[in-house]
Amino acid sequence: ASGGAGADLNKVVQPDIALRTNFNPLALFAPSITTDADGHAQVDVQLPDNLTRYRIMAVAVAGENQFGSAEANLTARLPLMVRPSAPRFLNFGDRFELPVVLQNQTDQEMEVNVAVQAANIDLTDVEQTQVVSGSAQLESAGQTVKVPANDRVEVRFPAATMSAGTARFQIAAVSGDNSDAATVDLPVYTPA
Repeated sequence: ASGGAGADLNKVVQPDIALRTNFNPLALFAPSITTDADGHAQVDVQLPDNLTRYRIMAVAVAGENQFGSAEANLTARLPLMVRPSAPRFLNFGDRFELPVVLQNQTDQEMEVNVAVQAANIDLTDVEQTQVVSGSAQLESAGQTVKVPANDRVEVRFPAATMSAGTARFQIAAVSGDNSDAATVDLPVYTPA
């Protein structure tokens, strides 16, 4: 990976980047579906935002003694995926690195602009921009990396907690027409 702390954050944070927010593990439950005359049925499903493998199960009943079942898998993915690997919690005063995995699901190398915007976190040792949003001060940092075809690269953002409460990270990545974004909220505790 080639790092460049000089990534232009204005190129990364665009209004058309869809933030994944619906992480319901159940995509669909349809207790009753009627088949056509040939015994076929079709169901349209709007998948949640999870980038994962879904298990599809179907059970069929006809009359008193005709039963059947089937199973299949469906993988939901994007050409460019952002996967933050944050710890489960932080303590006030912690210094850490936020690892973010950028995954390229295409057959071409991607040059990816990745940016992090954080609240209640001091992003350290990277090019930063401070933004005031309401009463909260937000920190922003960005990098540009090359992600090989059908591969992944991990980037890290050094950070430190600012106060007890909740730390929020919003991570966005863009490469051409491909983009992804995710949000992570972490509790920040006061050490005992």
